[in-house]
Amino acid sequence: MLLHGKISCHQYLFMLVSALMGLERMKAAYSHAIENGYRFYSYGDASLLLPVR
Repeated sequence: MLLHGKISCHQYLFMLVSALMGLERMKAAYSHAIENGYRFYSYGDASLLLPVR
């Protein structure tokens, strides 16, 4: 897959997960992670995201 423009691979991943989980939920999760010192990238904290049914 060719990626063009100035969007990082992490932004693409965020958009992909947001499509599944919803943008507002992911913004809230991302804010929570930053406020609580979670680490990102390949060695960071793991998460399991399940859609609300």
